[in-house]
Amino acid sequence: CKKCAHEWPTSIKNAFVFHIACYNCHKGKGYSMDEIKILKYLHENYFPDDYSFRFAESGGQHTLRNLKEPVNVGTADAPFKPPLYYQCDGFSRRTYNYDGVTKTLTTTGEKKGTIFEVLGDYHHSNPLFYKADEMSPRKGMTHKENYEYTMNRLKHIAEQGYKVMYIWITDFKRFTLDLEETENNG
Repeated sequence: CKKCAHEWPTSIKNAFVFHIACYNCHKGKGYSMDEIKILKYLHENYFPDDYSFRFAESGGQHTLRNLKEPVNVGTADAPFKPPLYYQCDGFSRRTYNYDGVTKTLTTTGEKKGTIFEVLGDYHHSNPLFYKADEMSPRKGMTHKENYEYTMNRLKHIAEQGYKVMYIWITDFKRFTLDLEETENNG
């Protein structure tokens, strides 16, 4: 790293395609290197003409304030207490819809915009990898409670009038590995 002289192993793709910066310099910034890599990839490959698309290292994270009370989130057993505001990983003023059958994106004007969230498997307690009753990284919560909190957060953002799209980091990594395999075999 030119700033702090930290050294770390990385792939050529991370260095020259994704331009991944120093992990040491990103500690405590509120976003991860994987998040930046994924949002940068999405912007360059799926939304290159969307000048309103922004994220932490490209225009700054979008902050939602003056939140309405949740309507469709939480349960009697685990009520959801929303924060005063949300920092969103990625944001576009355009509203995107993804058709899984045709694998195409369309733009509509029906919402306030699209919120893009990148979910770290550990930080958001991906149920495919963590046991529900074990403690999560979120203080005082099990992995099950942390996962439910994350999903309720996304529902609450949607209730504010935004389209919400999210991806787990491992799903993105699997996608890029499949892409590389197709490119190498094609």
